[in-house]
Amino acid sequence: MAGILIVDDSCDSRMRTMRELENYGYRIRALSDARLAHEMIELTRPELVLVNRQPTNFDSVSLFLSIREKFPHTPAMLYVLKSDTALKSLNQAVTMAFKERKTAVA
Repeated sequence: MAGILIVDDSCDSRMRTMRELENYGYRIRALSDARLAHEMIELTRPELVLVNRQPTNFDSVSLFLSIREKFPHTPAMLYVLKSDTALKSLNQAVTMAFKERKTAVA
């Protein structure tokens, strides 16, 4: 199953996102420290990077843009979790992203 890297400085949000996506069969790696994101992408080559849109310890937009610039073939998404519905919507978005990627490659 696909590998996803989550970058989120909120332990609760990060753990909830991990559990939800693992329940759907995704392999998850997670970071609380955005400074390690580029190194982790280099080492693990995730198929998708999820960046929390409302962190307290880093600028999510700058991180997102730098990932897109340095790793143009690695899909990245910003996300916000405000409810369980948002978590389910995130799973749907991830599923759609992987389906689109498979269609583009085929």
